[in-house]
Amino acid sequence: MSQGTHAEPTYSKAGPCPFCLIASKHPPQKYPVNPASDTADLEKPFVSQNGDAHIILSTPSILAFLDIMPLTRGHTLVIPRNHYVNLAETGATDMMSLGAYLPLLARCVMKVVGWKDFNIVQNNG
Repeated sequence: MSQGTHAEPTYSKAGPCPFCLIASKHPPQKYPVNPASDTADLEKPFVSQNGDAHIILSTPSILAFLDIMPLTRGHTLVIPRNHYVNLAETGATDMMSLGAYLPLLARCVMKVVGWKDFNIVQNNG
């Protein structure tokens, strides 16, 4: 059950994957965002109209949204659209997309919260 698609939520004994549910409700944004661009429109982020997640970025391969139980202001989750159990099982193409968008997302969050420092943390399990 390591990889599936977010077209239909992935299920386990505990129920549906919450990240798959969010991704299945939020298609990629219609306007592309260049991850290397410093000129992305940071003033008008894509916001979910479904109310279940505040979407910051939605591409064909990744999704970034605010955490429902943030540890700090701007606490953002960045996930691949494909379902993986952990980092060791994540596909190289999805990891490249995650890495490409992290600097843009970091600039966005820092601008919104007004901080110059941040942490990027990866959790398994």
